[in-house]
Amino acid sequence: MKRLILSAALVFGAGLMLSSCLKDDGYYGDYFYPNALVTAKTSDSGTFYFQLDDRTTLKPDNMVKSPYGDKEVRALVNFSDKGPWSGSEEDGLSFDRSVTINAIDSVRTKDAVVTLGDENDKVYGTAPISIIDNSWTVLEDGYLTLTFCAWWGDPRIYHEINLVTGTDPENPNLVELRHNPLEDDIYYMGGIQATGIIAFRLDESLADADHLDIRFNSIYGGDKTWTIERNTDYYLGNESSVRSSSAEITENLAVR
Repeated sequence: MKRLILSAALVFGAGLMLSSCLKDDGYYGDYFYPNALVTAKTSDSGTFYFQLDDRTTLKPDNMVKSPYGDKEVRALVNFSDKGPWSGSEEDGLSFDRSVTINAIDSVRTKDAVVTLGDENDKVYGTAPISIIDNSWTVLEDGYLTLTFCAWWGDPRIYHEINLVTGTDPENPNLVELRHNPLEDDIYYMGGIQATGIIAFRLDESLADADHLDIRFNSIYGGDKTWTIERNTDYYLGNESSVRSSSAEITENLAVR
């Protein structure tokens, strides 16, 4: 993850943090506390802002340009709400809230892929992976963002995780979460259960879907299908209403 620290008092975790799957016990230690999952966006004319949910935009008062250049990515942030935005329209855009960004860290963001039929297993892999149902697992703003848990032999070795679409002509909302460990021996020395976050950019046919059915080969054994509904838990204008999660994330996990 590309990292930008905006406050010395609030920083991201340093070093490797390993966690067992489904651990969500409310403790982060001395690690960064994100209080929102957002999309970092830049308009065609260069105005930078965040999309918090399908209805709410945030205009940072301490950032002019995106730390990610012209890339639109999902990101975890800690922000302070300064109240309703009261500025003038910028490039025809108006915003909902004025915020100060205290810290930000990008989430691995990639396009969903189209099924290759019989080649799916070979190209996209069949290794086990499971979904953690927490606040960072959400369908909104044209993205499916997932907190996942999978086996790694060495968290420094890249694995590929993909969301495969078009696998069932009778159910266009059915997608497959695929895990390919590539050159990593996921059970080396017993392996580790690593936890990460990844976001998939959906195409036009799924961007506004009210739900997705996600099929995956569970680390607990066998194929599972889990349905996620589109998020309608919109921001109410106070930080206590922001979705947050205490799930521990494996730091510097190599995912592409």
